[in-house]
Amino acid sequence: MNDFTPSTQLEDKIRAAIAVPQALPEFVNHLYTDLMHQASLKNRKALRLFYLRPAWIAFLAVITLLIGYTLIIGPQPVDAKQILARVWSVASDLQTNGIRSFEMVSETTTVADVPNGIAGTAGQPGEIRSQLHTWFQETNHWRYEIRFLDLPDREPDPRPSVTVADGKVVWSYDPEQNFLQIHDGVFGGAGKGGGPGLYGMNGGVEAVLGTASQCYDPSLIGEGEIIAGRKTYKIFLGPSKCPSVAAAAFNGPQTLWIDQETFFILRREIRDLRNEHVIYTMTVTSIHYNLEIDPGIFTFTPPEGATIFDDRTNPAETPTPPAVITATLPTPVNFIGGGTIQDTPFPPQPTPGNVIGGGIVKDGPFVFDLRLFRDPSFSQQPVATSFYSDLNGIGAYMYWFYQGSDVIGPVETYWGTLPSLNQLQSETYPSISLGSSGGRTGGILLPGGFFLSGESKTGDRIQVAIKVHTPNGDFGAILHFTLNQGANGFEPTDISVDVLPTGG
Repeated sequence: MNDFTPSTQLEDKIRAAIAVPQALPEFVNHLYTDLMHQASLKNRKALRLFYLRPAWIAFLAVITLLIGYTLIIGPQPVDAKQILARVWSVASDLQTNGIRSFEMVSETTTVADVPNGIAGTAGQPGEIRSQLHTWFQETNHWRYEIRFLDLPDREPDPRPSVTVADGKVVWSYDPEQNFLQIHDGVFGGAGKGGGPGLYGMNGGVEAVLGTASQCYDPSLIGEGEIIAGRKTYKIFLGPSKCPSVAAAAFNGPQTLWIDQETFFILRREIRDLRNEHVIYTMTVTSIHYNLEIDPGIFTFTPPEGATIFDDRTNPAETPTPPAVITATLPTPVNFIGGGTIQDTPFPPQPTPGNVIGGGIVKDGPFVFDLRLFRDPSFSQQPVATSFYSDLNGIGAYMYWFYQGSDVIGPVETYWGTLPSLNQLQSETYPSISLGSSGGRTGGILLPGGFFLSGESKTGDRIQVAIKVHTPNGDFGAILHFTLNQGANGFEPTDISVDVLPTGG
């Protein structure tokens, strides 16, 4: 058979497969007349082909309708959960979306005291405003500068805290203490340690994206709003269905504005539990993608007089070794294992101010210095992931110092809230020797917060620990405290420090 004759069944299948809206009869009649007129202008063979095959005419009519419908009405709105899934994918690996570099400036505002939900520093109503300036260049080249613009309890330091990573080494500079720490390390994915914190997503929104389908009912409520010169999707998440006990104020409804092209979060807003006040906003004020960045951005030269602590496996040569200083100890001090405080020298680690409590213990050849301190930078909605804490306005200083005479290795260090200690590996060292040290200054994770399952309530005894795993055994220390309900959420009381039990 040389000719193919479409059947009415074929026409029905074509319409069903394409699934377009029912065409108006007037439009179809008009289109049919127009097509017949054009066909009459062709040669007789062509006229016979179309005149005798009305199914082809219907097919063309349907295709024309489909194209017209798309051009006039546009594509149908995408699903909110699909958008959030794409956000997470891009945050995990920027290069999946063709992003080779970017420079971004964002501002964050947290209300420290609201009528029906508290977020911020205990007893200090007002706003905490900060700015984050971020640069990224593939692969694993980062720089971010954090400066506080307004603090409720003091005048902010105008100088930024700086973190620089070049794919092999990380520099961290604290301007208040003029202290620079250098260590081996890589920032993986879109954030430190593989998390997506550095391009504007803090710890809180990271948890939101990870639990969006279980803990929220996201809906797309707007398209096209301009943020930092970019068109956005506006997604309303609503209040959390998995509320955090540790920081209840942030369980209220929240909204995200997402770049329609790159799927970066360009704005985030959280309202209080009664949906009466905005208690948190993060807004990108400037962003540029795939630009040329000066290589000098990804290096760091400390200011004159800075104390430098080079903790790399093969540190660069320096004119003189770092001075050994004695830490200023909190009260009370719990020193276990013999010796005196004067016998315990420490490398030049900056110690925090506003210490609430803590102490020093000795376990084997290691000395551990653990403290809780107040700092409004720490919250569930921080300017950067490193400031995330389930105790708003409170951080933990946790460091170890090796005093053994033998070189040992490899050594792995862990920190976290018991019993989840081994899930949070902090650092790995091929070897350590007399005078080596390490640790972290960061937030506190509570059961029932964004990252740990379970729940926390008044009277619970919390154990935050640090452990050093060596070929000769495990050594560590625990910072104990009891949760008390304060004006701004949980407050730590009855603070003590002890040696980590064997097998901890």
